[in-house]
Amino acid sequence: MEHFTGERGEIDAFGNGANTQAHCINQVMSKTPQSLKQLSIKSQINNLNRIRQHMRFLVVRGFAEKHDSEWALTESAYFRFHI
Repeated sequence: MEHFTGERGEIDAFGNGANTQAHCINQVMSKTPQSLKQLSIKSQINNLNRIRQHMRFLVVRGFAEKHDSEWALTESAYFRFHI
C-alpha cells in the first residue's frame, strides 16, 4: 500500500513528514469533533483503521481528544498546528 503521495517534505508540527498519510489526516483536523468517516472523506484516505490508529497516536501525545465516536484537536494542539 502506498503510504504517501510523493517526496516527504518538511516535518509538520506533530512530527509527521509532509505527503504522509498522517500529515494528510493532520491537515483536516480541527477543534470541531469529526467522525472517522468525515476524516476519511476530507483526507481522501479510505482506510478507517489507519485513521483510527493515527488518532490514537495523537490522543496519547495529548494532541487530540475523543468525544464519543468523534475526534478533535486539543486547544493547545490547534494553536501549535494552525498558527
